[in-house]
Amino acid sequence: MTSKHAHRDRRSYSRFETIILSILFFVFLILAMTTSYLIFRYKILAFRNYNYYIIGILALLAILIGFLLFRGKAFVLNLVLSSLAITVLLVALFQTSFALNIYKKISRSKSMKNGQSINASTDKDMSERSFNIYVSGIDTYGSVKNVSRSDVNVIVTVNNASNKVLLTTTPRDTYLQIADGGKNEFDKLTHSGIYGIEASIHTLENLYGIVLDHYVRLNFTSFLKLVDLVGGIDVNNEQTFSDRGYTFPKGKVHLDSKKALVFVRARYTLKDGDKDRGRNHERVIEALIRKLDSKDALSNYKEILTHMSDSIQTDIPLDVLMDMVNARMNSSASYQIESQDLQGRGVMGLPSHAMPESKLYMMEIDKDSLDKVSRKIKDTYNEK
Repeated sequence: MTSKHAHRDRRSYSRFETIILSILFFVFLILAMTTSYLIFRYKILAFRNYNYYIIGILALLAILIGFLLFRGKAFVLNLVLSSLAITVLLVALFQTSFALNIYKKISRSKSMKNGQSINASTDKDMSERSFNIYVSGIDTYGSVKNVSRSDVNVIVTVNNASNKVLLTTTPRDTYLQIADGGKNEFDKLTHSGIYGIEASIHTLENLYGIVLDHYVRLNFTSFLKLVDLVGGIDVNNEQTFSDRGYTFPKGKVHLDSKKALVFVRARYTLKDGDKDRGRNHERVIEALIRKLDSKDALSNYKEILTHMSDSIQTDIPLDVLMDMVNARMNSSASYQIESQDLQGRGVMGLPSHAMPESKLYMMEIDKDSLDKVSRKIKDTYNEK
């Protein structure tokens, strides 16, 4: 009897200890909930492959605290099972929340938005209708899945009825409200990439009053591989400049992958800095479109897709890409490609949500330019 009572005494806690352990138990459960919400709703954590481990560790900590709190055998078993069930339920709920958010995005893309008529047909009709694709270029090598700033921000508006393509560049330093993880606070556009591709998409949609039907995300490694696959590109260079050991004369210039990467990264050696760099982005994208739209590239599209499959992120389904390729192979008309870029004035010292302690260079948007650029996108999209 004495031994039994002594055993029970060793398992008991004071009221204060019980309260502390109870608080810790609920704190770790709340942390698991919050972490799940941030990962699945906003995708703002940079751990990527370790997200599930983070949630699991927090849940296990909650179970451990519960084990210390309720050390009876029946209590422990029930606590472990219920804690695991709660964690799984929370993850499922936040996964569902994220899925519903994506569904709302898709539904919205099939509706009317600020004067732009959005075709409600499916992706299968992309080879026949108009669509907007957001091209995001991040400043990293290696895996394109890495979280990073979006330094290239080009909207490609394709109208298959008129055979017109419009390239719209929004400079990386554009000062505007950043959606989603940016909490609609003002910052430079490049920082939207930190919060994920959806944040960049929603930010540009809000700016221009349009819908971006799809996206393509690539980095330096992706770019080098793509240029090599098409055998290099030819661009019309508007000014002579030298950068990183290469000289680019004015006029038509042939670029291999290494030269092309220097060409699109050059900024300080250009007369108009980042604005000229954005225009060079447009020239390279135009050259790539023309190369990819050639009969040689179209006939080898399977090889190109195979080599690029692990180097580019996109939400365009493979079967849709194949339909688009087939449609272009059967078309005798070439795309008419135009370019435009958003204008503004450079300002130092405007507050940055992502880097509040830093004094950064920003571009304040010129309202007239914004109206003109937005209208041009919509006119190109809706042209019959």
